[in-house]
Amino acid sequence: MSLLILLSLALGVRLLYQHESAVEGPMRADAGKYVKAALNLRIFGIHSEEKPRTGFGPPQSRTDLSPVYPLFLTLFLDAKTPAQLEKHILIVQAILGTLTTVFTFLLARLALGLPWATLAGVLTAASPHLVAMDGYILTESLFTFVITLGALILALSWSTNRSSLALIAGLLLALSARVRALGFALQFFLAPLFLLDAHAPRLARKSIWARQIIMVVLGFVAILGAHREFVLRTVTH
Repeated sequence: MSLLILLSLALGVRLLYQHESAVEGPMRADAGKYVKAALNLRIFGIHSEEKPRTGFGPPQSRTDLSPVYPLFLTLFLDAKTPAQLEKHILIVQAILGTLTTVFTFLLARLALGLPWATLAGVLTAASPHLVAMDGYILTESLFTFVITLGALILALSWSTNRSSLALIAGLLLALSARVRALGFALQFFLAPLFLLDAHAPRLARKSIWARQIIMVVLGFVAILGAHREFVLRTVTH
C-alpha cells in the first residue's frame, strides 16, 4: 500500500507540475549542447556539441562531454516538432523521478521501519527541487535515477552477499558517472560501507568485502571499456 501511495503521489505531483507550471523554455543550462550532441550522434555518428549543419561535413568531435545523456536523448529524436520532443522527454523524466522515489523508499526500508521509510519516500516524492528538476531538460533526472538504483542494488548485494548484484551495482554506479562526473566523487561515500557487516555492528570478514569490491570494480571496468569503445567510434579529431 505504501508503495502504491508513493507511486501515485510522485508521478501525480510531477505530471501536475509539468502541466500547470509556466516554464519558459525547459531546455536550460547545458541542455542545448546535449541535444546538439544527440543530433550529431544520430546524423553523423559523431560525439560533438557543435550545431549540426545540413550539407556540411561532420563537426569536430570531443571527449570531455559525458556521453550517456546525449545517448538517452537520441531515443526522442523521432519527434516531429521541438514541442513534442520536449514533451516526450519531460514525461519520461517524470517517470524516472517517480522510480527514484520508489528506490529511495526501498533503500530506506533495508535499514528503517515502514513508517520512517515511508516518510523518506514521501519527502523525496514531494521535494520541490526534485519535482521542479523533472520539469526541465537536464541531466539530473537521469543521474539521480541511475545512481539511486545503483545504491539500492549495492545495498541488496551487501545484505544478501550476492556477487552478481555487486557487479550490476558497479555497472550502474559507473554509468552514473558517465552521466555526470560527480558520480565518481559519490562512490567514496559508499566505499566505507564495505568494511561493515551487513547484519551486525562489527567489521565484515575480508573474504566477503574483498569479493564484493572486486565485483563492483569489474562493473566499473566494463563501463570504462564501453566508454573507450564509444570514443573510438565517435571521436575523430
